[in-house]
Amino acid sequence: MDRRRTSGRGLLAVLALTLFTTAAGLWRPAVAAGQVQPDRRTVRVEPTDEAWEFTGDTSVGMVDGLPTLQLRTGQALRPDVTFEDGVIEFDFRGTDERAFLGVTFRTGEDGTGENVYFRLHKSKQPDALQYTPDYRGRGQWQLFHGPEATAFVAFHPGDWTHVRVEVVGERAAITVGDADEPQLVVPELASGQSTGFVGWWANQPGAEVGAPLTAAVRNIRITPGQQRAIMAESAPPLPFGLVRAWGLSETFTRMGDVVTEVPSAVRDGSWQRVVARPGGLTPIEPHVDRPGADGVPVVVAGLTVDSDEARTVRLDLGFSDDASVFLNGRLLYAGHQAFSANFPRRQGLVSLDQASLYLPLQSGRNTVLVAVSEIFGGWAIMGRIPEREGLTVRTFEPGP
Repeated sequence: MDRRRTSGRGLLAVLALTLFTTAAGLWRPAVAAGQVQPDRRTVRVEPTDEAWEFTGDTSVGMVDGLPTLQLRTGQALRPDVTFEDGVIEFDFRGTDERAFLGVTFRTGEDGTGENVYFRLHKSKQPDALQYTPDYRGRGQWQLFHGPEATAFVAFHPGDWTHVRVEVVGERAAITVGDADEPQLVVPELASGQSTGFVGWWANQPGAEVGAPLTAAVRNIRITPGQQRAIMAESAPPLPFGLVRAWGLSETFTRMGDVVTEVPSAVRDGSWQRVVARPGGLTPIEPHVDRPGADGVPVVVAGLTVDSDEARTVRLDLGFSDDASVFLNGRLLYAGHQAFSANFPRRQGLVSLDQASLYLPLQSGRNTVLVAVSEIFGGWAIMGRIPEREGLTVRTFEPGP
């Protein structure tokens, strides 16, 4: 979801949330016997606190005789609460309509932070629970999916459900309801933020004014210095031939539905080298500034492929949302993978099986440029050239 946030207005109170951990055991105590215990005081964040910042259709009201955050579509932010490591807990009661409820943490002034949310209409489905980083207030759910970012959760509309989000360094564990173990363990939080404020948000697409609540939230508690270590499962072996870094151009606005050529000013302009994440994914949003003009933003990701002879090699490509691929200046492929709710139904999730292209390389230097457009849900590219014999693959730089 794309949720621009207001900036924090001064820190009224700072919670020092520092977690001491060891790397032993999935839920093993992180402080050995005889050591000084870290500060574990729990702070209650009351719905009636004056420090809340509300946007959209959010408010405080009485539910079952208790003050409660009431959310339809909007945000309830606490820019005065600084969270680093520890535990965020709360109870919620949600709708079974198509709707979303989320908690954000470590959020910075520009809206970059971590985001855990529920697809309330997808109870008992494998993506009912979602983790995504937010880059400048924009969610990246199309980029983060699978066992390390989504999970099966059962919701019970009308009942209060407890949520526990435990954060240790670059890892997080999310437990929903009365489960004995977390339904989701995130092995690497991806926003790059180590500290920031907290907030809750909701979205009920198409809901009219006065519609039933998306969710009610209360019993918010934040505990610093939690004494558990979060251990993730071992990552599977990575496929051979992943593209480890891309050159990224300056952004421009797309004219029409497809990029049919790379503007010379972009090709000959400023480029930067961006290293991919360990699995090959390269998020684009944190590295570029969107163009000021209205329309679909585009960036060009580039590679230089040196070949010792003329040959044809396969390029497996993942992207969000649209991509046009140029080899030595010639358009070879144009693909559209943006989210579509229906007709056709398409999630737009980024993976290496989105497209396979066969590149007729010439002997010597070859330029591969991929114009990647962003529409909704995340902006990224990933690639793999599995056949590397006689090839050298490096990031593109302009010039002869």
